[in-house]
Amino acid sequence: MAKRKKILIYSLIIIIYILIIPEFIIRTIKSDYILWLSHIISLGGVLNPLMSVTIFMICISILLAILTLFIAKRFFRARSPSNNE
Repeated sequence: MAKRKKILIYSLIIIIYILIIPEFIIRTIKSDYILWLSHIISLGGVLNPLMSVTIFMICISILLAILTLFIAKRFFRARSPSNNE
C-alpha cells in the first residue's frame, strides 16, 4: 500500500507541475522569446516549433517535479524523529 501511495503522490505532483509551469512560462515570457526558443529547440525544422516548445516545457516540468520530491523527501526525513533517541 505504501508503494502505491508514493506512486500516486509522485504522479500527482508531476501532473500539477506539467499544468502550472508551462502556463507560467507562456504568460510571463514575451512572444519574441518563445519564438526564439522554439527556433532553437526545433532541431532545424524537424519538429513543429510549437510542439518542440511544448516538449521542452514538459521536460522542464518533470525535472522540477522530481527535484521537488527529492528535496521534500530529504527535508521530512531530516525532521522526523530518529529511532535511536
